[in-house]
Amino acid sequence: MIQFILYNLGLIITLPFTVAYLIYRKIATKQTTQGVKEQLGIVNIRKDIKSPIWIHGVSVGETVAGAAVVEELLKQSNEHDIVFSNTTRTGHEQSLKSIKNAKQLTYYPYDFFFPVWRSIRKVKPSLFASVDTEIWPNFRFVLKRYKGKSAIINGIISNDTLKGAGFFAWLYKWTLNNIDLFCMQSEEDANRVIQLGAKPERVIITGNCKVDNARINVPTDEIKATYSSYFPNSDIDKTLVFVAGSTNPGEDIPVIEAYKSLKEKYPNLKMILAPRQIKRGEEIGDMLKERGISYNLRSNTNPIDFDNDVLILNVMGELAKAYFLGHISFVGGSLIKKGCHSILQPIAAGIGVCVGPHTFKAKDLVAQAKKWNIGFEIKNSKELADKIDEILSSHETQAQISQNCEKMLNTNKGAAEKTARAMLQLLNDGTILKL
Repeated sequence: MIQFILYNLGLIITLPFTVAYLIYRKIATKQTTQGVKEQLGIVNIRKDIKSPIWIHGVSVGETVAGAAVVEELLKQSNEHDIVFSNTTRTGHEQSLKSIKNAKQLTYYPYDFFFPVWRSIRKVKPSLFASVDTEIWPNFRFVLKRYKGKSAIINGIISNDTLKGAGFFAWLYKWTLNNIDLFCMQSEEDANRVIQLGAKPERVIITGNCKVDNARINVPTDEIKATYSSYFPNSDIDKTLVFVAGSTNPGEDIPVIEAYKSLKEKYPNLKMILAPRQIKRGEEIGDMLKERGISYNLRSNTNPIDFDNDVLILNVMGELAKAYFLGHISFVGGSLIKKGCHSILQPIAAGIGVCVGPHTFKAKDLVAQAKKWNIGFEIKNSKELADKIDEILSSHETQAQISQNCEKMLNTNKGAAEKTARAMLQLLNDGTILKL
């Protein structure tokens, strides 16, 4: 109880700053009034929901992983309905797209006592599971008082979390003691959560659930049609394609410089550049124009009469398919300290992926990609160009990478199924699944 009191005293002391931040966030992210109400614990839960399993994914990435688990839970049992929550507006929008069979979608409460208490009292979850790294001390404590089971799924513990946990070791140990099951992505993550205070007998390794949703099938005809719409004045059979996905400010120029240097050796090399923020299309176009590189914007619906070198993919929803046009890729968020966006899409397309040194948000997948020799760390524009050159110059290397991509995907297959099985076993008899 002393930990509960200390934690909530800390929240009270920082309350003015928290309120100011939440007001700023509501304005900046254009969050709806309904969303704010739900985060304050004012939730209108459907009356026909039975024995709910509540799954929480903070934003987009966690929602994608959670979607695979939801699908498996409903496949394995019809005794529970699903409530799915998010913290961010973008996460909620992703839920509307990918969490098709949840009984209700909502926002997650702020971790103050009364919003948490009101939400748990309304939903009455038989099991609550958060995706990746979320622990939320008040929520876990109140849920335990209500006799609800608690889990972390697709769990990952970053270097920063481990380093920053020292001063708050008491808080982590208390909170983790209120969690009944830890489904971790890797052995390293399992060891780290135990180091933070989780009981070893509650920890299992299930793999990365995001991999289960990574595979997509793009027919050859569709690939050719997509290429023709991106580069209408060139032949797919006579070109090579470099795909730079989810680039952020600070990454576009290194990528463009690498492409420019490669273009001298490979005149038939095209580039698809997909900025993380699609409104930056014109800005990136100016960067290309300054370097004498021809380009077209995907948002441009007018026919072009020139052979463009670069297609700026400034629209939503096409990047996964675009990787199937590629021979090699780069994934952004990794040359800057953002943590790296998902590398699964290029791997699912069977091509190698270059990343910068900042990969803490995708460390398990990046480590696996390196192990299978399909992921390559680069530090700057020159190293990126050199690695792309090495791969483009060898058909044998490209073929081997494609085979290894398939092997890596197969290694992670079934993570969501194992996670769902572990959750249901915990609910049914209170025991931990043995893998």
